[in-house]
Amino acid sequence: MSDQETRRKARLLTEDDLLAIQRLIGAIFGGDGNGVPAVLLRDLTFTQAVGGVAAGTVFPIGTLHDDILARLARAPVVPPTYTVPMLVLSVPVPTNPEIGSHLNLTFTPTWVPHDAGPPNSYVLKKGGVNMYSSAAPAVYAEPQFVLTGTPVTYQAFVTHATGPVKNDSEGTPFPIGRIEGGTVPSNEITVSGRRYGFYDTDTRPIVPTTSTEIRDLSGRLPVVENGTAFTVHVPAGTRRITFWYPITCRDVSSVKYTEQGGAEYRDLFVKTTVDVEGANGFTAAPYKGFTWVPAAAPTVPMTLEVVV
Repeated sequence: MSDQETRRKARLLTEDDLLAIQRLIGAIFGGDGNGVPAVLLRDLTFTQAVGGVAAGTVFPIGTLHDDILARLARAPVVPPTYTVPMLVLSVPVPTNPEIGSHLNLTFTPTWVPHDAGPPNSYVLKKGGVNMYSSAAPAVYAEPQFVLTGTPVTYQAFVTHATGPVKNDSEGTPFPIGRIEGGTVPSNEITVSGRRYGFYDTDTRPIVPTTSTEIRDLSGRLPVVENGTAFTVHVPAGTRRITFWYPITCRDVSSVKYTEQGGAEYRDLFVKTTVDVEGANGFTAAPYKGFTWVPAAAPTVPMTLEVVV
């Protein structure tokens, strides 16, 4: 039996064995005295963020311990924030415009790119159909048109290029979340004409019978629907109180005389119907009217609270 085999069986280590162990210890704990640095002997995965090491980071076998420690000692890496662009469309629209009105609308887009690229095109649509387009957002004045009772919706769109890549807190490009090229819609603006209601008091003791007579009444109700309430001030000497609104609403439900403790006067009003035009002679629609012609003119002012 050789000396080497004898020593092995006796569990004695050779100089080569000792050198191998020394190198292994040095690799694990930071050197073997001969300038060999400590490295990973297997892959190392971080399941959660620690220091400057992000969750999911994998250090492969052979990575220097010093490199890992340096990453752990750094502050956590903060990724950049990417903000999506925004498009706001504004236009001054009359409040509750009357059907048949002649409108001139001017549309002003406000484009806030944030982290998107520059705009490539701008489109303004009316009812889903292109009405105006340009290379970039721009103010547009629509030619005058007649407002009907059909709602018209406007919306703008900006197509933009891909935005720049921003750096993280370490100054390293961080493309995750970058704003890719695309199209941004604005808010919608809907315009629709309404059938107005009309009312008045005067000294003519007759029931209106024509569209012109009704439209000449001084009181206007831009919004009339079931439950609408309004006040009629009746001067002394009045011979007629009348109010009119589209036949699609229910009959008047209440007419209370305030100065008489809210006494109900609804039954004193006579119901009739007349076709009434919209603004500027727009197509007439059926209206219902309620008129009271007192047998004697009141000698004191009255306040009537009307509910449709």
